[in-house]
Amino acid sequence: MNRDPFYHKTVMPPENGRVRLHIFVDVSVMEAFGNNGVSTMTAMVPPVHDGFSLSVFPEGGGVEAKNIDIYGLKSIWNGDSGE
Repeated sequence: MNRDPFYHKTVMPPENGRVRLHIFVDVSVMEAFGNNGVSTMTAMVPPVHDGFSLSVFPEGGGVEAKNIDIYGLKSIWNGDSGE
């Protein structure tokens, strides 16, 4: 059992041997959607202004990333570049 308050875990069963995963990160919230919303997870995270890290790993087997795309989201607030 991980006692780190910012460690979060959810089950995302594969469909046809694959998990399609979308992760959205904001200033203090992280949301993950597996297989088009079949599995979901929302976590409050402490705001950081100098970068962050995110780890995704399977339990009980290996995994191969077929495709990873990262997109910056623009802010809804005027004057914020969304970087």
